Amino acid sequence: MNWLINIFLIFIFTFIVSVVSYYVFKVKGPWENFWIKTLLLFLFVLAASLWIKPIGPEWYGVKWLVLFIGALLFILLLAAFSPSSDDSPKIPTNLSLIQQKRLVHEYTNERRRVLFSLGMMFWLLLIVLIVIVVVGYYLS
Repeated sequence: MNWLINIFLIFIFTFIVSVVSYYVFKVKGPWENFWIKTLLLFLFVLAASLWIKPIGPEWYGVKWLVLFIGALLFILLLAAFSPSSDDSPKIPTNLSLIQQKRLVHEYTNERRRVLFSLGMMFWLLLIVLIVIVVVGYYLS
């Protein structure tokens, strides 16, 4: 039963951190979706709580320093992988229509490759975090 309370408290903690980072600091992550970011943050903090020795002061029987550092590290990683807000193509107006279309086509292909890579990174990260959490609970 203690593990269920631990999961619930970690979920509440990660939800609060996600709300603050998403709406206050505007860190949306590479997927620009609140719930995807919250899910990945929850799994990352849960894995950190299972594999890292708890340190710091206790609050309601939980040592929160590992959770806070894990959440902060993950949010910083998401911020680093986030695309810039101004990623629209800059097409010079002095080019011919054919050259402008070619540039738009190259940008579109590049954008598709980036989205595919982010999708693959999401699924890989999700599977790895789930495996880490399952193995952590199995070994404890």
